[in-house]
This record gives sequence, structure tokens and C-alpha cells, in this order.
Amino acid sequence: MKIKRIKLNPFAGVRDKEILFQDGMNVIVGENEKGKSTILNAILKLLFVRTDLTASKFKKQFERFIPIGGDFAYAEIDFSVDGKIYTLKKKWGANKFSELTLYDKTKIGDEDTIEDKLNQVLPFNEATFTKVLLTQQNSLSKTIDELESLENTAIKNDFNNLLRSAIINAGEVSIDEFQNKLNSEYNRFLGRWDIANSSPEGNRGIENPWRQGVGLVLESYYNLEEQKKELKQLSYIEEQYENLLKEESELNSKLERFNIYITKNKEVVSDARKRTTLESKLELSQSNIKELKEISNRWPVIESKIEEKPKLINTINDELKNLYKERDERKLIDENKNLLDRYARLSKLLSAQNDTKKLLDENLKITDQQIEEIEKVKNDLELTKTQIEASSLSISIFAKQKTYFIAQLGIKLEENVDLKKDETWEKNTEGGFRFETDEVNVLVTPGELDFESLRTKYEKLKSDYQNVLDEYNVKSYEELRVAYNKYKSLLNDFQNAENNYKQELGEDSYEEIAKKAKNLNSNKNNAEVRLLEPIIVDITKKESNLQQYQNEKESLEEELNKFIDEYETKDNIFLRLGEESKLTKDLESEIKLLKNIPQDYSNADEFINAYEQKVTERDEIKDELNDKLIAKSGLEPQLSDISSTELNEIIFKKKEEFNRHIKTGLALKTIIDKTNQLKESIDKNIYDSYQEDLLTHIAELSGDKYRKAIIEESIPKALIDISGKEISNELLSAGTKDILGLSVHLAMVKYYLEGKAGFVGIDDPLVDLDPIRQKAASSLLINFAKEKQAIIFTCHPVHADQLKGNRIEI
Repeated sequence: MKIKRIKLNPFAGVRDKEILFQDGMNVIVGENEKGKSTILNAILKLLFVRTDLTASKFKKQFERFIPIGGDFAYAEIDFSVDGKIYTLKKKWGANKFSELTLYDKTKIGDEDTIEDKLNQVLPFNEATFTKVLLTQQNSLSKTIDELESLENTAIKNDFNNLLRSAIINAGEVSIDEFQNKLNSEYNRFLGRWDIANSSPEGNRGIENPWRQGVGLVLESYYNLEEQKKELKQLSYIEEQYENLLKEESELNSKLERFNIYITKNKEVVSDARKRTTLESKLELSQSNIKELKEISNRWPVIESKIEEKPKLINTINDELKNLYKERDERKLIDENKNLLDRYARLSKLLSAQNDTKKLLDENLKITDQQIEEIEKVKNDLELTKTQIEASSLSISIFAKQKTYFIAQLGIKLEENVDLKKDETWEKNTEGGFRFETDEVNVLVTPGELDFESLRTKYEKLKSDYQNVLDEYNVKSYEELRVAYNKYKSLLNDFQNAENNYKQELGEDSYEEIAKKAKNLNSNKNNAEVRLLEPIIVDITKKESNLQQYQNEKESLEEELNKFIDEYETKDNIFLRLGEESKLTKDLESEIKLLKNIPQDYSNADEFINAYEQKVTERDEIKDELNDKLIAKSGLEPQLSDISSTELNEIIFKKKEEFNRHIKTGLALKTIIDKTNQLKESIDKNIYDSYQEDLLTHIAELSGDKYRKAIIEESIPKALIDISGKEISNELLSAGTKDILGLSVHLAMVKYYLEGKAGFVGIDDPLVDLDPIRQKAASSLLINFAKEKQAIIFTCHPVHADQLKGNRIEI
């Protein structure tokens, strides 16, 4: 592909500009911002960007190419492919349209059709044009980084396949195509099959089968497993059906035995039930006779006992009256004694309270608040004194003649001083010094101390403190503190005595208690009355006996009333005895006429229970037999027309089919492995020619400074200079990165354009190179342009002069 012409009107900042290109070297010269990069962008947009963009895609891809103040961008291009000329016109934005004119003058206006036709005509995809054939401004130095980035992995893979195809495409048979066919066939047989584990991928059996990508092996495996599952289910159903037939036969045999037993004993069990009823009546009648006899004997005994109970009750009541009287006398004696004891305790506590109150009243009274106030005055006095004494002064007065003055040292009293001529008066003092004569009054204090205020404060505090001591008639604070502690102790004693007295007195009145104590008759001999405890014991026993006699009397009367209610008189009891005796004889006669129960049973109830158990078991067998018949009828539709033997033969054939597919799949895998080995062997040499071209370009452009490089596949990782020093890409200078990028581009382009009429476009390839490298790069590009079309953009006329060729001024 070669570019013949491009026209922009408008596109970005370019208006009504048409450029004609020639074969070989084309150099577009212009200052920056004059539209060089715009031409490069226009080529790419024409070839690969549709005009029917969504609003978001238009804003992202094309908004910056709409001229300021305009609402559309327009460009057209003529290019040749295999000698055939195509014209492509596009307008983006307002009134957008696309038009492709083919070499035969056929015009296409549909966007999708144009895109399909361009995909057929253009020799390379957009990524190859963008990253290899067209290099935009300042992109040479970033070439390696761009090729290594994830987004350009497709470019590297495409280039690797291009290099490989030059070696391994023989007889127009591509190993890649052969590999694709092998892989397709491999997937057809072994899709979703795990060869290593001989099972479906992910162990997904028929319960959770794969739906997509299933190969013949897995398909036959699923078919085989389905047949096995069907066989297992069929075998299970056949086994269940056979078991049901066997169980049905056994249940019919049991049912017959039970029916024989029930029929044989039907009449016997009927008499047994009658016997049970009659024996129950007989037992009841015999029990009634026994009870009537007991009542006839007990009736007179009860009447006799009822007559005795009132006498015993009256005797106990008389004894209780005497005991209650004795108990009350004992309680009164005890209460009087408790009253006297309490009166004595209260008197003692009241005396103690009065004694401590007297001592408290006689002692000097000082409260906690008062002692705290006194302590505060004392502490303030001492603090003020300390402040005054903290600053010391040394005083020396020399009398040149006879002198008289009044001196006051610190807080001491004034002192009259009378000095003779040449006599010296020396003193040390704290706080301040006042010197007074008839002529002057001098006060000397430390500069940081307000001595006069402190002295006035000190004098007042000293006076207040002395007044307090005088008020309490003590000579010192220590003496005052002793008096305070003594008062506190006496106050505590008084409060304790007062609390003890109040606790003992409670809500009562001391005067009432004293009055009652004095009026008590203390002349009675208390020894004549027993203590309270034995009296209470005797009362409890008597009350218990009394309650017992009363309960017995009530019980006897209740029992007698019951007899009277039921029989009225004792004579009626004898009549009832005769009736019950006759009934007993009749029942015994009727029982003798009944059939006897089998000898295996001890009584009728045991035989009846056994018979009823047999009936219950027979009914259960009927129900079970009915369930078996229902289950059997439910299984019959599930019995297959194919027997399990026939199904086994089908499974055998399915297994053979599965094994055939496995064998074929494994054979395909062996072929694929061998092909991969062959391809890997070939791949070792596919980069040799490319790397040789790359190193040749690097050596030419660097003036033989770099002749070697560390290259991984198609990407140089570092250059090695003539001294053998290895320099990684990130440490290279900007100019060296440019020659490395240019070398990679030209080496790759050689293989992309091999045997094709193509072009390469590069923006400012010489801008960061020194003069020597510029000359080498120019020579390399000129030689390249001898075979392929080259479009070089530059803003330096000198560079254009070096490159020569078709010069286009912008």
C-alpha cells in the first residue's frame, strides 16, 4: 500500500490543504503546530475511524479534530494497493458521510460495506499501522515501552507469526494452519475431557454434564454412563419385583395359617368372653358378701366407740384449761423480768450519756471549721514570713560624724542607733531595711519584693493569730491542737453513748418504762410456777390428743351415717346377704355350662388376648399384602421391553465406541505434541535474521558505539557498548532511545513490507540526535526509501535537506 494524495478541508487546524506524495522519500516540513501531526492523524482516522460514531465515542476520539468554531471535519485520501488506486472520503460531525471509490470507479456509501472492503484491501490491521508503520511525534523513544505493554501483545504475536511463516510455510502449507486443524480435531474428540484423570473436566458427570465444547470422547462417555445408569435402575426394578413376588407368596401362606386358627377358635373365644363377664360378676358378688359381713360386724362396734369419745374429750379440755392458766402466769412473770432488766440497761446507758455530756460541756469547744480557719491564718502567717525571709540584705553604715537614726530590720521592731564618728554599724536582715533620720526616710528592699505590702500583711496576720490564741486561752497552736483533739474524742464518746441509749429505747418512753418497773409486785414467789417450755410441751400434747379424739369421733359418725344412708337398719344388711348368696350360686352354675379354653392358657383373658393378637396380626398381613400388590403393580410399567442381559450387550458396544474415541484422541494428542516440538525447534531460529538487521541498524546509527544487544524475541532489553558494558533501556539517553526505536521500527517494517509495496511514516526522527547520528539516520532512511515509500515529518529545514527526496512545505 502506498499513499498518493491526502486532502484536509478542514481537519483540526488545517484548511483546504492537499498534499501529493511520490514513491520513495517524502519530507513534510513545517513549524510546530502547523499541521504535520494532523496529517498523520488524518491518515489513521480516514482508514480506521467510522463517521457514525456514538456521542461518547465521537467526543473521545474526534472532538479535538473539529476546528474551533466549526461543526465538522473532512478529509480524503488516494492510496494504491497492488497497483490499484482507491479514493476514500469521510466527513465527521455535522452532515457526516463516507465514500469509498474502488479502482474500477465503483462507489460505496454504506459505512459497514466500506469497513468490510477496507479490511479486505488494507494489508495490515489498525494496530500494525499505529504502532509499526506510523510513528507519531516523540514516539521513537517510547517504542520499546509501547511494544512491551500489555495492550500491544497482539502486535508482538503478529510479528512473531510473520517471522515464523517466512521459515515454516513450505509448499503453501502453514504449520499454524496445520496446528489449528489438529487442535480443532483434538477438540472434536477430546473437548471437555481430562486426559490426566481419565474423567470429564471438573469431574462433571451425567448429574451435571457439560453442555458446550463436548467432544466425541465425553459424548460417548456420557452415553455409556447413561446406559449404565439405566442398567442399574432396571436391575434394581427387576430385583424389587422378584422380591415382591416372593414376599407376596410368603404373606399368603401366613394369612392362610391365621385364618385356620381364627375359624377354629371363633366359638371358643365367644364363650371365653362370656366367661370373663360372668367371672367378673361372680367376683363382684363374692366381694359384696364379704363387705356386708364386715359391715354387720362393725356397726355395733362403731356405736359403742361413739358413746366413749365425749367423755375423753371433756377430760382433756379440763386439763387444757389448767395448763393455759399456768402458761399465762409464766408469761406475765417473764414479761415483768424483761421489763426490769430493760429498765436497768436504760438507766445505765442514760447515766453514761449524762456523764459524757458533762465532760463535753466542761471542755474547750473547737469545731472542725474553726480549727481549719485557725490553721489557715497560721499557714498564711508562716508563708508571708518565708517570703520576706527569702530575700536577704547585708547592711553596713559608716558614720563620718556623730549620727543618730532609727532602723528597722525586716519585720523586727524599730531600733534606735547612735553612732560615733568613724564608727560602723553592720547588720544582716531579710526582706527589707528602713533607715530614718530627721532629714530622710530610706526604705531598701529587693527589687522583686513588695516588702511594705508583705510587712503590713505579716503584721495583720500576726495580730489575728495572737487574738485567736488569746480567745481560746492557749499559748501556742500545739496547745490549741491538743484541746481540739480532746474535744473531738469527748464528742465521739457522747455521740456513741447517745446512740446506744436511743437504740435501746426505740419508740418507747423512758418515763413510762420507769413507772411500770416501780409498780411491779416483786414479792410473788416465782419458783411456784414452772418454766414456759415444759408447759408449752404439755399443752401441745393435750391439744394433739384432743384433736385426735375429735377426728376419730367425726370419722366414726361419718362412717355410721354412711351405713345408715345405704342400709337404713342392721336388719336390711342380712336381707342383702341372702340376695348376694343366691346370685353367686346362679353365676357358678352358668359358668359350668361354657366351653373350656385351650389348656395352653391359664385363664380366659390370656386366651382372648392371644386370639385378638392373632386377628390383629392377620389384619396387618392383609394390609401388608395389599401394599405389596400395589407396589408390584407400580413396578410393572417400569419393567423394560429390553432385559438387563440385552442392555449389558448395548453397554459393551458403547464401551467399545468410547475406547475407540479415546484411542483416536490420544493419537491426536501425540501428533500435536510432536508438532509443537517441531514448531518450538523452528522458533529458535526465527529471530536470527530480524535480530541481525536490528543490530546492523543500531551499529550504523550509533557510529559503531553499540554493536551488540540483549534481545528477547523481538524486543531489545539492553545495549552493549564497545567496552562490553551493558546499558539497560531505562538508562539510555534520549538520543540513543530514539536510534533504538528507529532501528526496531525499520527492522520490523522490513518484514511487514517484505514483497509488498508499502510505506512508513515517522514524525521528527532526527530531532533528538546529534549531528553524527543525524547523518547516519538520514542515510538509513534514504536507503530505506529506495525500496519503500517513506513519509517523514520535520520542523527543521536542515533535517529536510539531509533527507532530500520530495520536499513538501506546510
